[in-house]
Amino acid sequence: MVIENIAKKLLGTAILAVTMGCAGSSAPAVASRAPAAAPAPVEVAVHQTVVAAAANKAAHPSVSQSWMSFRDERSAYLETLAAPLLECANAKPKKRSPDCQRRLDTFEIPYALTALYRVTKDPRFGEAAEKSIDRKRVAKNDRFDHYTAAWFLAFARERELATRNTDMRAPADAVAARLESVLSDLDDFQFAQKALFGSDENVAFTLSNVWGWADHRADAAMRSRLVSYTTSRMLGADMDSWCPMPIDGEPENFEFMPPCLTRATTVLEVMPEQLSNKWISEFVAAQDKLEPVRSPRLTEHGVLNFTRSHGLWSLYEATGKGLYRDMYVAHMKAQMAELGRMHKRGETIDPWYSAFGVRALVRSYAA
Repeated sequence: MVIENIAKKLLGTAILAVTMGCAGSSAPAVASRAPAAAPAPVEVAVHQTVVAAAANKAAHPSVSQSWMSFRDERSAYLETLAAPLLECANAKPKKRSPDCQRRLDTFEIPYALTALYRVTKDPRFGEAAEKSIDRKRVAKNDRFDHYTAAWFLAFARERELATRNTDMRAPADAVAARLESVLSDLDDFQFAQKALFGSDENVAFTLSNVWGWADHRADAAMRSRLVSYTTSRMLGADMDSWCPMPIDGEPENFEFMPPCLTRATTVLEVMPEQLSNKWISEFVAAQDKLEPVRSPRLTEHGVLNFTRSHGLWSLYEATGKGLYRDMYVAHMKAQMAELGRMHKRGETIDPWYSAFGVRALVRSYAA
């Protein structure tokens, strides 16, 4: 009951803002900035995607109208999300905004542009991705914080998948080893704190990216260790008593990830057979009540729609149930509509929004 007691203590204290702020910086401000020069959301895609229709490894349920509508709009969504990323990557260093530079430093922009290139083969994205890589920063990867390290692993994996370029492999191996050590060294209090809150040091997000790299590298030894870690810590009985938490459906403060959904989907990434686990099966079944955040009062809550979308697609892949795909569509559409309203109000779109949006959007393309 150690984790449960720690969880109750944490929930009983206003500790939700402790781990705020991405990549060691202050949390992104509410989106209310000066009018942007960024282009309006694209109505018709400039570059048609060349990837076949979205698919997943599970059996396909019957196609729904919401999914068909989403597919019709997806290219325009892609262009809307790409615009701030391209603007940032192509800007001269002295002309880059603080938001732009921050997301370059965390490798969110290199990741997102590379992912876009992978699913479209549009040279705009490939060329901008190359421009966005700070190789001097890569060389100093031992200084990465947890959030930056997790995104770097996602970027390195995408780079190999999209270009077959393995120049990031050695630093990514080193980063993965360090993150695995960090996860293993967490005491019960630290683990509970980082698992409870959907902030930049969320333990499931970190584990997911380490696993993604280990699986990509076919590193059997690391995969075995991560399976053991997932079994002992992510599936601990103590965790079941406080998850799901209200934050998954009723966001507070600066959370931008749903901690319980992220926990469930990470477990299913590492151990797909755990779909039959009592807590996992009950939690997954309960997600049919999750609704998008409408008119989010904080930037983070807008990103939450994208991180939920990412998780909901994982549930669709794991179960083959069209319900979760439709919920994915509802969350994606809700946040894309909000981005359109932000543009009309003359607000700039933080590349941070776009990176998480792309992370969710590319899930719907064929792997």
